Amino acid sequence: FLGAGCSADAELPGWTDLVNKLLLRLINKHVSFKNPVTDTDKENLVKALSVIENSPLLLTRKVRDGLEDTFENDIREILYENSTNSSILASPLLRELTKLCVHRPAGTVGVVTYNFDDLLEIHLENTGLPFQIICDAGTQLSHDTLPIYHVHGFIPFKDEWVRKGENSVLVFSEEGYHKLLNDPYFWANIVQLNCLRERTCLFVGLSLTDPSLRRILEAVRQDVVTIPRHYILLQRLAVKQFIANAKKREGVVLDHSQAESVLEVYHELQQDTLEKLGMNVIWYSDHTKVPEILEGMRSKNFDLNF
Repeated sequence: FLGAGCSADAELPGWTDLVNKLLLRLINKHVSFKNPVTDTDKENLVKALSVIENSPLLLTRKVRDGLEDTFENDIREILYENSTNSSILASPLLRELTKLCVHRPAGTVGVVTYNFDDLLEIHLENTGLPFQIICDAGTQLSHDTLPIYHVHGFIPFKDEWVRKGENSVLVFSEEGYHKLLNDPYFWANIVQLNCLRERTCLFVGLSLTDPSLRRILEAVRQDVVTIPRHYILLQRLAVKQFIANAKKREGVVLDHSQAESVLEVYHELQQDTLEKLGMNVIWYSDHTKVPEILEGMRSKNFDLNF
């Protein structure tokens, strides 16, 4: 199961950056200013709009309504504005994920991704492993291929794959999440349920804050799971970073010892909560350690001390 952290390793913009750039396009499209404005002025207006909207999903719905027919094309242009085939292939994390996919039949039997992009597929093209992009209910799984399920929609970098995503439901704003929540038999829900019930799953690049995914995990845990059998890689927040964030965002200065004690309990509670959702947590200190962890899993030389 792959999340935004995997795409970030190839320097694709994160959710906040993506939404802010969409807001900037919305301003350029609809707002008429009485006096000249600079790019900095517009960026400050975007920051102000982000602050007044408490619901991220509602904010993205407004952006989608404002951009109308250009919305998905705008997302594609922003996602890949700094991407080249070479930069995508340079990602250490995606290279290790690719090796895990190729390590079959004893290893990976399928991929569920919440990312719109085709970065993993671009890596897999060079391996000779047959794979299949599945992003809507109309695609039938072929025998002896690695399925890659884009359960939140598909907006690829490669032009030749653009048509594959035309019928996919883009889960980015409020109405997309309503589709997942209101239709228990929606194909993406069924795929996730089946994988979590029938397989042992590894979560990479996910913080597990998505309400739809947590709802599915809760359902599976209550239904069939008696002990945690899935695994998630999570970064343990460093005390120095915790203190720096508090000073930057709230203007408060924390005592190092006190912050360390609070963080210890916080991580324990986080782990306990995830265990109740059927997840074993593999902690790491820095994102650069993730490829090393994946390599250790593949080679069966695995050490939990990261």
